[in-house]
Amino acid sequence: MPPSMDGAIVQAVRLRKVYRGANEVEALRGIDIEVERGEMIAIVGPSGSGKTTLLNCLSGLDSFDGGKVIVDGQDLSAMSDRARSQCSPRSRTWRSRSCSRTSTRVSPAGAP
Repeated sequence: MPPSMDGAIVQAVRLRKVYRGANEVEALRGIDIEVERGEMIAIVGPSGSGKTTLLNCLSGLDSFDGGKVIVDGQDLSAMSDRARSQCSPRSRTWRSRSCSRTSTRVSPAGAP
């Protein structure tokens, strides 16, 4: 059944990500976010505050240590790495199969 056009396209509940190494860094601490279909948001904050980590976890590019992420009705937290890599909702066109066959340069808006 295709996803409903109403409701959240992305939802995170108590999202947690920890980087482990010489020092343990808790990059995301219990993040809750819901983005409705058609809604435009901005993720802002100082360098090192977890913006990229959050986006990577929400898109399925990075694993997370706790919580739940639901994208277009699919629970990423319940998927294997392989299943997540094969999941490509309409909202993630950068993961389309055509990207693997050709190289495409993406420039910031207004850049030549």
